[in-house]
Amino acid sequence: MEDLVAAKVHLGHHRTLWHPKIQPYLFGVRDDTHIFDLEQTMAHLRRALDVVRRVAHAGGIILFIGNRPQFEKVIRHTAIQCGEYYVTKKYKPGSLTNSVQTLGAEIKPDLMIFITLPVSKVALRESYYSVIPSLGIVDSDQDPTQVTYSIPGNDDNIESVELYCKLLKRAVQEGKLYRKQGMDMGDFAVDVHDEVQKLKTMSQKSKVHLDYPEEFVEIEEMVLKKAARDRDGLE
Repeated sequence: MEDLVAAKVHLGHHRTLWHPKIQPYLFGVRDDTHIFDLEQTMAHLRRALDVVRRVAHAGGIILFIGNRPQFEKVIRHTAIQCGEYYVTKKYKPGSLTNSVQTLGAEIKPDLMIFITLPVSKVALRESYYSVIPSLGIVDSDQDPTQVTYSIPGNDDNIESVELYCKLLKRAVQEGKLYRKQGMDMGDFAVDVHDEVQKLKTMSQKSKVHLDYPEEFVEIEEMVLKKAARDRDGLE
């Protein structure tokens, strides 16, 4: 809890800039700023980290996404250190739904981690259409139902983002270490397969959840690279 407070995770946006669906995760208002209920943030964070460990333990591919320039370095560094992929530039449409034609190879991550929202409406929509579970940091101005696993908290300052990335990196590394040592991860609070079934149901109702424009602006080059050759090893 102290780490979350020190990293300013509890600070949301101005009380006039908020999404109604985030209300259950708010503690109240202080100095016209929404304050997150850190008890709930901690519970959602533990749940999300459990999922990350399990995906890593199963040898799944994890894609970190974040296109805010101030966070590019920490996101890239996090992905590289835990041997995963990252996108820190504008997302290229079709990278998941039509990857062979768009990128010249088939790409199918097992989990997409959105460090900040909205990071890319296109990427979010493609995660739905491709039935790929997603995890995201959700600030007080965002809809927590955009992603499969939401972590309610501040996504605007470097302290918060560095803390999230540190915890996510550790979870990936732990999952891979247990896999490498042949250790059983034990019982998890969340069954990923059950959540995927829920996601399929959500994707069938995507018009309700996804109010995205059909026309996209021209997208710059997408940086999607493998961070390490040995997916089961640790650097």
